[in-house]
Amino acid sequence: VEPSNSLAGVLGALRLCFRVPAASSASDAPSMGFWPAAAAAAEAALARLPKASSLEAARNHRPLAVQGHGGLYSVQQQELRHYRALLASISDGLARALEAASGAAAVSREVEEVAESLVAQQVPAAWLSCSYPSCKSLAGYIEDFVLRAVAIQRWNAEGAPVLFWISGLFSIPGFLVGVLQQSARVGERPLEDLRLEIRALGEVPERAAEEGVYARGLFLEGARWDFAANTLAECTSSGPSAGLRGPCPPIWLVARAAADGAGLAPFAAEGLCYECPVYVLPQRHARMSSRSNLVFRMQLPCAEEG
Repeated sequence: VEPSNSLAGVLGALRLCFRVPAASSASDAPSMGFWPAAAAAAEAALARLPKASSLEAARNHRPLAVQGHGGLYSVQQQELRHYRALLASISDGLARALEAASGAAAVSREVEEVAESLVAQQVPAAWLSCSYPSCKSLAGYIEDFVLRAVAIQRWNAEGAPVLFWISGLFSIPGFLVGVLQQSARVGERPLEDLRLEIRALGEVPERAAEEGVYARGLFLEGARWDFAANTLAECTSSGPSAGLRGPCPPIWLVARAAADGAGLAPFAAEGLCYECPVYVLPQRHARMSSRSNLVFRMQLPCAEEG
């Protein structure tokens, strides 16, 4: 059901996000000199990076890794490969910048571009070419990468989580396909006969989903979630929920047969629903080289007007 015009004016889009602690982006290049500043930034970044061995596939722990979500094992392994490759690119770029700064190696144009980005507190283009989408500063990007690496490392070592951190995944579309493939195997149905249904949960689950998966990592922009009524509501100008952005409850992703029309019971028995787009980047029209910024849409119940 489409919301009324007045309500549509206050409804914003759900977007995948990740919050990191505020970090200073000031550069000391004018006082330190270009290469000393680049070396300082490289050393600070290297000190935060995880070890490559922490992202190695846990071959001896495969039964644990697939427990509860066996169909997502290939997704997990693909995520590990993506993050290992990105870690190698970041580590190599930082190491080469340090060698150039110390005079131990010649300065190539590629190394110089990395150093320029480090001094400007920006993410080097060479990293972004093999990275997940990001608009963060250098400090925010490194902090984000570290926490993403911790999340995939835990999934690898401890098994599937109760709540998947969907915005911490390298490939969200790949994860969505994995959920469908998992259901296709369990129900012995062709993949093309299934569709993905997504709904918001009224509370944080304590156990893994019996069907599909639970996920977290979304926020609302342009509207807020009323946790008491389990509906979208207008933003407020005061109180703990003030502002244009706010938390979104966990979501449930589950595959349903597309032919029989049987789906989940609606969150609200009657009332308005908003087909809410979910974006990877906060910038709705952000350009991404090989993928769409829009990853999926989900129906969210709206509070009745009046």
